[in-house]
Amino acid sequence: TDATSVNYQYSTVGGMTWVSTGPALTLTGLAEGGHSVSIRGIDAAGNMSTPTIYAWTTDYTAPSPVTVAGAPTLTKLNSATITLTGMEAGAAYQYSTDGGSTWTATSGTISLTGLPEGTQNLKICATDPAGNVTTQLVSWITDYTAPVISTFTKASAPSAGATANFTVNTTTGEASDSAYAIDAGAYT
Repeated sequence: TDATSVNYQYSTVGGMTWVSTGPALTLTGLAEGGHSVSIRGIDAAGNMSTPTIYAWTTDYTAPSPVTVAGAPTLTKLNSATITLTGMEAGAAYQYSTDGGSTWTATSGTISLTGLPEGTQNLKICATDPAGNVTTQLVSWITDYTAPVISTFTKASAPSAGATANFTVNTTTGEASDSAYAIDAGAYT
């Protein structure tokens, strides 16, 4: 049979109705979800092929962002263990710590070590089987440097009462909490 003399037909309703088409078929306006199409050929003599059925799923929705646990806001540690939950079944997850130049696959736990001081940016990317992508960014600050006390001065000397006022300044230029001990006691 000459392929140019074949009349092609397709059905999207399980073979209940058939529509003539050429050898190429484009279906548009498909809703998200499962679909199938049956295709058959009829030659000039009226011989009909057994329908071929193709089934697929359209998915236009990107994976939902995951829940991220273990990423601190501010830490003095050079490591972090991040846990991802709410991962979409079948989606591939990756993370990057260098702005997206290098990606590492993950199944839900990300262990980072040797983090430099400063802002940490962890990019998480999820790609579902249809190719839809969700990217999210988790950031925190690592700070290993203790403040350096540059001046520690008593506001007035000698003290005539039960109160003594002091001023503490640091050279690191960062906000810090101060603790003090009186007469070698416990720090407050």
